[in-house]
Amino acid sequence: MEKSSEHKKNRDVLNEIIVVLKSVEADIQLLKNEIHYIKNTFIVKEKVKRDLDNTDEITGWRFF
Repeated sequence: MEKSSEHKKNRDVLNEIIVVLKSVEADIQLLKNEIHYIKNTFIVKEKVKRDLDNTDEITGWRFF
């Protein structure tokens, strides 16, 4: 009987660990998404800045 209750406690602890790990995994995925968003935003800003730097202010013509 004692082993059965110990086994149940161990299983409960393992289930709690699994829940925490799944939560951590979800948080990591959210962070990855944020990193991609920030990286893509930076890339777009750099492209716009480069386009503006290569555009004549008077004529609006772009130089490549």
